[in-house]
Amino acid sequence: MGNPRKSNAQHVANGTFRKDRHGSPVTARAIDLVTELPPAPDYFCEYAVEHWSALGNELVREKKLTRSELHLLASACTLHARIRDLGDVITRRRETLNGFFTDDKETMNALKESRMTMPPYNKCLTDLGMGAVARSQATQSLAVTSSGGPKRKPAFSK
Repeated sequence: MGNPRKSNAQHVANGTFRKDRHGSPVTARAIDLVTELPPAPDYFCEYAVEHWSALGNELVREKKLTRSELHLLASACTLHARIRDLGDVITRRRETLNGFFTDDKETMNALKESRMTMPPYNKCLTDLGMGAVARSQATQSLAVTSSGGPKRKPAFSK
């Protein structure tokens, strides 16, 4: 099965609308773009509120956020906060154990959960219209390795 057709409204929003191919832009439904980011939901923790303002303002500036996608932004912020919390747990445990990892169950569970939380977070970013480069920049601060430190970039990348 092929890709589904884009609506005229999507073509207008993306700037790919052609009158000879798609008809009249008047027939296209207007997309309800967010022009000003609403305040973060009350149930958000500190990390989620920071991510809401940073990611939300970027999406508003790029004109990629609609009213119907605010729930995706909320999901992405909640997942981001959870991954940051798990990273903090791993860092605290590493400091408690003087930098050495043993078969510490709490640390291993935090690592496992953080690795399982990254794919849904990336899916939310993809659904919000962020490309691969933007997703990698957004997740760069979240990368956690087994040592608890940030993930290193490869010396040579193709």
